[in-house]
Amino acid sequence: MNDYLFDQLTRGLATGASRRSLLKLMLTGAAGLAVGGALPTATEAATLCPVRAPNGHPPVTNGCPPDVPVQWCPTLTPAFNKHDICYSTCNSSKSTCDNQFLQNAYAACSKLSSITSVYACKSVAYNAYTEMRLNNTVYVAAQQLVCVCCSAGQVVCGGRCVTNTCASGQVFSSTTCACQ
Repeated sequence: MNDYLFDQLTRGLATGASRRSLLKLMLTGAAGLAVGGALPTATEAATLCPVRAPNGHPPVTNGCPPDVPVQWCPTLTPAFNKHDICYSTCNSSKSTCDNQFLQNAYAACSKLSSITSVYACKSVAYNAYTEMRLNNTVYVAAQQLVCVCCSAGQVVCGGRCVTNTCASGQVFSSTTCACQ
C-alpha cells in the first residue's frame, strides 16, 4: 500500500468513517494502483505536426463534462477548466496537463466536509483522469485549434514559425528571430 492510501485509511479510521467508506477507499485505491500503474501515458499524438507555434486563438474551457455526476461539478469544474486551458495552450504536454488535473481535482475534493464525500469525489476525479490518459482525441483537437504547423525547415522563434537557414556568413539569432 502506498503512503497516500495508508494516510487516507488511517485518517478515515481516526475520524470514525463507516466500514463501507473505508472498504470503498481500499478497493478504489487498490484498483487505482493496479490500473493506474499499468496504464500507458498517452503518446503525444502522431497526428500533430512536430513543430507548432501558437496561432493566437484564446484557450477554450467547457466546464464539467456530461459524464461526470452533476453533484460533483461544483467541486471539480475549476480543475476541468484548468485542464481545458492546459490542453488549449500550444505545445503543452498532454501528460503534464492530465497529471495537473488530478492534483487540482484531489485538492478540491480534499476541501469537502465529510470524509465519505472526499473519497467519492476523488474516485470520480480518478475515473475522469483515467479516461483522459487513454484518449488523445480531445488533446489533439485542442492543439489543432490553437497551433499552426511550421513548414519543414522552420523553427518556432518568438512564438512564430521562422526559417532558420541563413545565407553564407550569416548566423540565425534566436533573440531577433532573423539572420544576422
